[in-house]
Amino acid sequence: MIIPSKFRELLGDEFVITKGFDNCLAIYDLKNWEELQAKLATMPMTSSDARILRRMIVGSAGMLETDKQGRILLPAPLRSYAKIEKDAVVIGNIDHIEVWSKDAWEQTLDIDSDMAAEKLYNSGNNIVIFEHKSVLLNETVNSLNIKEDGIYVDGTLGGAGHASLVCSKLQDGKINRYRSR
Repeated sequence: MIIPSKFRELLGDEFVITKGFDNCLAIYDLKNWEELQAKLATMPMTSSDARILRRMIVGSAGMLETDKQGRILLPAPLRSYAKIEKDAVVIGNIDHIEVWSKDAWEQTLDIDSDMAAEKLYNSGNNIVIFEHKSVLLNETVNSLNIKEDGIYVDGTLGGAGHASLVCSKLQDGKINRYRSR
């Protein structure tokens, strides 16, 4: 398999390949691999889930380097794990590179990313991908001349800042959400 040149530059001469999540392979440069190992080392050995995760990631890891043409040979057990038979897709993912079978990658494109982000947020993992700032909030809401018993529809796609302020001015204000698919 050929590692794209932009990734080869980031990986350096030697790098680590291991099992990733969702049946892909993960490739780390040595610095990020050391950081991942340090994080894994903090996981409690009394937790069976932690032990399973450590075994999956560390136990399947191997050192690789590219040849002069930028090619690597994927170890057979990792190829089997990722179900890579012929075509592979290589993507960057913040601190590592992922290698997917073409079929598996195409299936990930069908995932509703908005729903996934909402589930992550609702689970208490408040990782903010972007922070929405309501624009002209008070000016807009004050211009509506809101009546306490009125019904108002906010059809914008923001973070409900305007709708929340409108509701605070209503006698029995509440927000009903509608998500179009």
